[in-house]
Amino acid sequence: HGLDVQEVFGDEVTLKPADILVTMQPNVSLLVPSADCVSVIAAACSKKFLLAAHVGWRGAAAGIGAKIISTSQLYGIQPADLEIFLGPAICGNCYEVQLDVQQQVGKQLPKSILNRDKFIGVDLRLGLQHYFASVGAIVHNDQPCTFESTNYYSFRKDNITGRQGVLARLN
Repeated sequence: HGLDVQEVFGDEVTLKPADILVTMQPNVSLLVPSADCVSVIAAACSKKFLLAAHVGWRGAAAGIGAKIISTSQLYGIQPADLEIFLGPAICGNCYEVQLDVQQQVGKQLPKSILNRDKFIGVDLRLGLQHYFASVGAIVHNDQPCTFESTNYYSFRKDNITGRQGVLARLN
């Protein structure tokens, strides 16, 4: 749940722990495991480029949205050339957090803040969607809430450790 980046060439036996994986190598697949956190897949429209990221509240508060964009730019990809897919994750209506967590995330992703009655929440996907769109990327955010859906694992719902994954391949 940080900002570490790992480039993947396809012949690695092991990778260092990282929240962002990136490749420009054809026939390489990237996997993002998650429970309630957001899996982010970014691809370039004009050249071979694939990025996969795991975004939890700590990464969001640390600025992982901006890190995804700056990492893409290091590879010569501008935000307007990115198509970004946000995977299944817990929605703001189900993701109740402490006020300090909401404030930390809100500094980076102001549109993620959700308050109603005594409910203090964050919607990481909504915050990321607004952030990526604001820098010019094409964003897809149409996946279900992991807490509400019976098809996905949710740590907050099930209270047991488990994961699902988003797999993307660069052809």
